[in-house]
Amino acid sequence: MVERNSQSDASADAVNEPWSVFFARESPKLTRFVTGVLRDADAARDVAQIAFARLLEHQDEVDPAARRAWLYRVALREALNQRRKAERGKRARERLFWLRATDGEGTSVGDRAELEEERDRVRQALEKLPDAQRKVVEMRIYEGQTFAQIAEALNIPLGTALTRMRAALGRLRKTLGDHSETKPD
Repeated sequence: MVERNSQSDASADAVNEPWSVFFARESPKLTRFVTGVLRDADAARDVAQIAFARLLEHQDEVDPAARRAWLYRVALREALNQRRKAERGKRARERLFWLRATDGEGTSVGDRAELEEERDRVRQALEKLPDAQRKVVEMRIYEGQTFAQIAEALNIPLGTALTRMRAALGRLRKTLGDHSETKPD
C-alpha cells in the first residue's frame, strides 16, 4: 500500500512539475532514444527539439500525467519520417545515377535513342492524365512523398489519393501498353 501511494505521489509531482524540470530530465533520455532509431546524434537532437516544441504547442491538449508518453510517441513518428525521407533521397540519387549511367558513353546511340523515345512516351502519357491524377503521380514518384503526405498537401482524404494513383497507373498501363502492341518489330 505504501508503494502505491509513492507512485501516486510521483504522478502528482509529474503533473505539477515545471516545464524546465521536465525538459532537463527528459531531454537527454529522449535524445538517446531517438539516436537509437536514427543512428545519428545530430539528427536525434533535432527530432527531440521538434518533439518538445510540439508538446509546448499542444500542452493544453495533453494530459500532464501522459505528456512523457505523448512526447516519445511524437518523437518516434518524427524520427521515422526523417528516416523515410533519407531513404527516399537515397533512392532518388540512385535513380539519377542510373539515368546518368544509361546516358553515358558506354551506351550505344541506338540504345540512347530508344531510351529517349521511351522517356518521351512516358511524358506524353503523363500529360494525358487528368490534372488531379497527374499531380498524385508526380508527388508519389518524382517527389517520393507518401500517400499520407500527398493527401495532406492536396487537402484530400487518403483514400482519394490512393484511388487517383490507382486510376492513373491503370491509364498509364493502358496508354503505354497500347503503344507497345502497335510498335513495329
